[in-house]
Amino acid sequence: MKNCLSAKREFTLIELLVVIAIIAILAGMLLPALNNARESGRATSCKNNLKQVSLVHQLYNTSFQAFPLTVKPLKWTKSTNDYVWWQHFKERNEINIQSARCPSIQVKTDSSVDFQVYGRETGLSDEYVVYYNKTYKRDFGLEYYEGRDSKNVLVGVFLRLEKLKQSSRFPTHADSVNKAGRAFQAVNIIKPPDSSNGCHYMVHNGRCNIAYADGHVASVNTAGLADIADVIKYKTAKYNYCYNYLNPITVTVE
Repeated sequence: MKNCLSAKREFTLIELLVVIAIIAILAGMLLPALNNARESGRATSCKNNLKQVSLVHQLYNTSFQAFPLTVKPLKWTKSTNDYVWWQHFKERNEINIQSARCPSIQVKTDSSVDFQVYGRETGLSDEYVVYYNKTYKRDFGLEYYEGRDSKNVLVGVFLRLEKLKQSSRFPTHADSVNKAGRAFQAVNIIKPPDSSNGCHYMVHNGRCNIAYADGHVASVNTAGLADIADVIKYKTAKYNYCYNYLNPITVTVE
């Protein structure tokens, strides 16, 4: 009797398979929650990045009375406009490229890597945007003409904040993706993603993080994008957004 009680009992194959199946079921239940928690963390980091992006733009506006949607880097020597909005602030040691990117959008290391950042709003009417038509003092006392330098390179595009009746509803930068699935430095709400425009990317569990002209950052759903289309006065147009960049969704504004 003593020997029988002290004998070790071994698992049968069926019992082992049952345990493995239970572990697999539990893992299947927990993994989605874990992924959601990770994405929530990335969404929070994204909002913090956009707050930093918004802050450096607000400080620029305070210093130079112009809110830059894009502005040429100080040391730019190329005779092209192939610069990105964040590069100017990098030269001023106010931002780095990691802070200019959404952590939920994978970076693809190719020739477009500098363009894989938050999209700044494009396609705005002249009611809101000014391309300076006269000599205008910019950083460190430099002067440029009509928004272009002596090489005819665009110096910058700036928001006319005094024209904004509700700056808290007017977007400046957002999660953006182009047709290649890359984050893209320009976002246009009325165009589907292509090689020169990104669309608002609902990358955070069906929501898109957006920075606004008053400095705040919000996570918006599709109703929030409809509000943006309304504020920018595209009432008779169609606007676009993406859950999947290969299948952009177009909504007709009535």
